[in-house]
Amino acid sequence: DRVAGVVIARKGHAELFALGWTAGVVGWSEDPTDLEEAAIGVAVAGVVAERLEESREEMGPQVGLVRNDRIGEADRRCRLTGLTLDGGSFNVLDEDAFAGEGIMDPVKPDEKRLLSYAADLGLLVDTKQKAERQRVTRVVIARGVMTYMSEEQQEMAYTIRNRDTSPRTVVIEHPIQSGWKLEPDMKPDESTTSFHRFRMSIDPKKTETLVVKEHRPISSRYELTNLNDDQIGFFLEQKMINPEVEQALRQIIKQKNDIAALDAEINSRQAQITSISEDQQRVRENMKALKGSAEEKTLVERYAHQLNQQEDQMESLHKQIADLQQKRDDAQKVMNNSVQQLSLEAKI
Repeated sequence: DRVAGVVIARKGHAELFALGWTAGVVGWSEDPTDLEEAAIGVAVAGVVAERLEESREEMGPQVGLVRNDRIGEADRRCRLTGLTLDGGSFNVLDEDAFAGEGIMDPVKPDEKRLLSYAADLGLLVDTKQKAERQRVTRVVIARGVMTYMSEEQQEMAYTIRNRDTSPRTVVIEHPIQSGWKLEPDMKPDESTTSFHRFRMSIDPKKTETLVVKEHRPISSRYELTNLNDDQIGFFLEQKMINPEVEQALRQIIKQKNDIAALDAEINSRQAQITSISEDQQRVRENMKALKGSAEEKTLVERYAHQLNQQEDQMESLHKQIADLQQKRDDAQKVMNNSVQQLSLEAKI
C-alpha cells in the first residue's frame, strides 16, 4: 500500500511517476482501470486550493480558491482508501496541460486538506479591516460588586472580483484569533483549528464582498468597598462609566472616607494612650531610683500628681475611643447596607 512515487493525473488518464521518495497513494491494483480510479482521487484533491502561496500579496493570506465541480469528488475518493498519503511535492495536469505544482504535508485517513498548487489570475481579492475597533460596554452593580463587561467588535471585509468569463467558487479562510468569536449571523461552511472557511460563488465579471464580523468579550470585577477616588477618575478618563454610575460610586466612596476619618481619630487616641503609658513607666522607674535620697519626698509627690493626671487623661481617651468606635460601627453598617442594596445596570 505504499510506493515510491507521486500521482499526476489528467482528465481520463492517470500515471504513476517514481521520484525516489516514499509516497502513499489512495489505492493499488494491477488493473489499470482501478489504478486510474485510485490515482485520480489524489490528483483531484490537488484541485482544491489552500492559500495561494504564489499570489500571497495579491490575494491576501486568508484567501483560497476551490473548483466547485471537483470538491465532492476529491473528498469522497480520498476517504475511500483508509491509507495515509505521505507528504511531498506533487504536480497537476489538466487536459494534458501543466496546471500547477505544490508541496503537501502527510494526509491521514479521512482527513480533508486544501492544497495550494497554482494562482487563479482571473480573480482579484482585496482585504480591508475596519480602522477602529468598536466597544459596547455594560456596567452591572449588584451585591457589592461592580462588573464591567465590554465587547470589542471588529470587521474584516473581503472583496472578490471575478475578471474571467466563467463563474468561480471561492473559499475565504478567515484566521481564528484567540478570544474572538463570530457574530451569531456569521455561519462558516466549516471551521478548523486555525480558520473559518466561507464559500462564495462569483459570477463572471462580477464583484462580491464578504464582511466577517467578530466580537471579543472582556469582563472585570471590582469590589465596591475597595474602590477609591483615583480609580473612579481612571474609569471616567477611560469612559468606562457614565455619570449615573459615577454618582453611585461617589456615594460609596464618601461613606468609605467617613469611616476612614473615624479610624484615623481612633488611631490617634490609641497612639496618645501608648505614649502616656510609656511615660508612666519612665516615671515609676524614677520613683524607684529615689528611695533613700534627700529629694525622695518632694519628687515622689510631684510624680504621683503627674501619674494621676495621666490616668485621668487616659480614662478620657478610652471613653473617646469607645464613642468613636460606636460611630465607626454605625457608619460601617450604613455603608454595608448601601453597598448591598445598590443595584444598577447601565450601557455605556
